[in-house]
Amino acid sequence: MYTTNMDCTYSTTEQYQVELLKAFQVSHYDELGTKMTDLYQIVQGESTLTTLLNKVIEVYSWANPEHAFFLLFSYDYFKYTHLYIVDLLEKRESSSYENLLSELK
Repeated sequence: MYTTNMDCTYSTTEQYQVELLKAFQVSHYDELGTKMTDLYQIVQGESTLTTLLNKVIEVYSWANPEHAFFLLFSYDYFKYTHLYIVDLLEKRESSSYENLLSELK
């Protein structure tokens, strides 16, 4: 479903694209939307995620929570979002939430 044992080290658009596909365990972008929706369904009840999504919606007023979730995987936020998602899925405490929240400001 989602690769939790990888590091995001991208510094170019091409590397970002490869890492994003790898994180969602897909080989083509047309598969990405379904995988993101599936992941959203799993983590949507997390209170920290609600706070993050509300921050995104403040900036992108047209977005609903699911759209805001997708935006967290954009180039600028993916490296922070990935760490946060890994922590959520592995039920770990860390500073990944605060780091991502700080990037959204």
